[in-house]
Amino acid sequence: CNRLVLATPPNMTNKIQFDPVLPSSRRELMKRMPAGNLTKVIITYKEAFWRKAGISGEFVTNGGPSLSSECDRGPLCIVYDGTSAQGNAAIVAFLGGAPAIQWRNQKDENRKSAVLKSLSDFLGPEALNYLDYAEKDWGLEPYSEGSPVCSVGPGAMAYFARGLRLPFQRIHFAGTESATAWCGYMSGAVQSGMRAANEVLFHLRPQALTAQELAMTAYGPSTQLLRTKRKQRSRTLIKVTLGIGFVVAVVIVGKRITNLVNEK
Repeated sequence: CNRLVLATPPNMTNKIQFDPVLPSSRRELMKRMPAGNLTKVIITYKEAFWRKAGISGEFVTNGGPSLSSECDRGPLCIVYDGTSAQGNAAIVAFLGGAPAIQWRNQKDENRKSAVLKSLSDFLGPEALNYLDYAEKDWGLEPYSEGSPVCSVGPGAMAYFARGLRLPFQRIHFAGTESATAWCGYMSGAVQSGMRAANEVLFHLRPQALTAQELAMTAYGPSTQLLRTKRKQRSRTLIKVTLGIGFVVAVVIVGKRITNLVNEK
């Protein structure tokens, strides 16, 4: 292929063997971008009882063991009302950070009971009357090894930030971690994909890019760079055209000479 867009998370990209090796800024940054610890829980109900009670169904709590006492504040960190547009009632809950690590090692039933108990503390006893309970520990997934996003460790941005988006030879880096807005979300993933696509266009069809689109790429807002690339493509096109014209002219002249020789 002419170009490669790589949209894997940095911690997964670090497991790929590159030849030649990636620049040091990219390699060192990937070493310092681990994925977070997160378990996602979705609980469905017959109806959104919390709405009837005038409760939003959304709350943030400092779950996990207390540092100042032996009291445990439960596994939950943040909870959302996940009711669908069709009215299918659901609660989406997250176990993150220390609580995610703590409860990962517990039995499934114990973790489930703790989650439901914590929900009932906030939403009332009706939280225990659920239809379905499902959970996903993203740290156990072999192709992500964590969630929701890879975070840069302290000090890494000061020295290695350039390696996050800058292309290397024919490889372009996308993925939500490389977004300049909504990093970690689907919107960020889409933005990074558009940016990488514009970078590819810059090399394959620079005349299709505007200065504004170029400014979104890792190359930066350089109209001079775009003009230079367009000139290079134009010169290449002119050379190819002249070369083809020369070959055609030689063939035509050769045929005429052959015809004259045959006539004599």
